[in-house]
Amino acid sequence: MSEPVRSTNDWMAAVRAAENRLSTPYLTDPWAQRLTGPEPERVLNLLREQHSPIDIVLVRGRFGDELLAEALDSGVRQIVSLAAGTDARGWRLDLGAATFYEIDLPGQLAGKHAALGTPRNRVLALDADLRTDWVPTLVQAGHRADEPTVWIIEGLFYYLSDDDADRLLGEVSAQSAPGSMLCLDIPDPALLSDPELREFLDYCIDRGSPFIGSNADPEGWLRAHGWQAEAYLPDQLDKCEWLPDVPKRLRTYHDVWHVAARR
Repeated sequence: MSEPVRSTNDWMAAVRAAENRLSTPYLTDPWAQRLTGPEPERVLNLLREQHSPIDIVLVRGRFGDELLAEALDSGVRQIVSLAAGTDARGWRLDLGAATFYEIDLPGQLAGKHAALGTPRNRVLALDADLRTDWVPTLVQAGHRADEPTVWIIEGLFYYLSDDDADRLLGEVSAQSAPGSMLCLDIPDPALLSDPELREFLDYCIDRGSPFIGSNADPEGWLRAHGWQAEAYLPDQLDKCEWLPDVPKRLRTYHDVWHVAARR
């Protein structure tokens, strides 16, 4: 596992931990503080100075929580978080009888489980590279393609080529029975050429974690794989009727799509 990939998960935890310290956090995550890595305040200050779109972490987290709650209410009992990183949903949410499968690069999840201790839910940590044949690992752990699944894919498609992203979505779709749901975030192509983000994007290139993925029509992309999707840019989130109002302070990031899909 490369350090550039691993440390971006530290960033996400630092953002969630800072939000959790507010009196009225949009995303509540009391576990994040244990996962921030060294010098979280320095990291946050650096990212803000570079106009990094870090507020996406909080909005997509709440977006995913709301879709997950809908899925559980509908009877879905399988949850799969791809590139799970420091996602603490297995600890911070009540998932009832559902099984929460976490998949990430070898070595990524063991540290999180050691830091957070025994989860309140049934959480299975699986080591796999999503660019290779990861589905057998999931199936061997007990996942059933003939039962509905809710998929959480946060912060991954930034780093995948169009071909790799389409292949991954195809693999997810093949494992998704009717009644399944999916949430993801993916940049619009405009983000990759945004002059305000140039310093941050160059920083990501220099450290070995460049943003290369984007999609101009995520609803059409999901439709081609058999999903009915709704997609929102930050300034469109007020049209998402099931998402709690996003505070104005969290609408400052750039062109990233929040996508929810159902089948």
